[in-house]
Amino acid sequence: MVKNLRRVSYGLIGFFCFFGVHLKVMALPDSTCPKDTQELTNLLLQDLPNYANRVLHRSKTTDLASFVQTYVIVSGQGETQPLPLRQSPSQYQAIFDETQPQIFFTTFERQYSNNKLVRFHNYNWLLLAPTEKGWRLIMSFSQLASLEPTQPNDPPLPPIDTTNGVIGQAVKLWLRDCEAGTLRKNRN
Repeated sequence: MVKNLRRVSYGLIGFFCFFGVHLKVMALPDSTCPKDTQELTNLLLQDLPNYANRVLHRSKTTDLASFVQTYVIVSGQGETQPLPLRQSPSQYQAIFDETQPQIFFTTFERQYSNNKLVRFHNYNWLLLAPTEKGWRLIMSFSQLASLEPTQPNDPPLPPIDTTNGVIGQAVKLWLRDCEAGTLRKNRN
């Protein structure tokens, strides 16, 4: 079997070399994503719930005792007005440039566990970087905004780094697909 496959592959290579068959290699464009931060934000937030739900679905465990179904229902309208990243005067050197693109948005999510429905909102903050090959996610932070039903006098929770969490992974996947030009073209 292996000898036959080897013979066939050598035969095909010889055939292509003998008859001069040349295969064209098509180069991908440098970037197919919008350069404008606001346009990028609008496109990203349209698709983000779908990408986040795919990440959630792929990461589900097989342990049914701790199984919690979580779904990102919708992402809110994005805000691109950046926050100042450095306080002056400061004894520390800034990690990010003041002009670093930032996106702020909310997500509305649902969890189903033990026949109970829990609804919650999350605030999200993305730091992006335009590179020669397109946009890249630098960091992602999320903060639980509210649970439904809410408890009176509950202090807000601190933001957490979600760069490798569901939202961060969903944004990375979306940026990858955007750069590859594989996003759906017809949008509402």
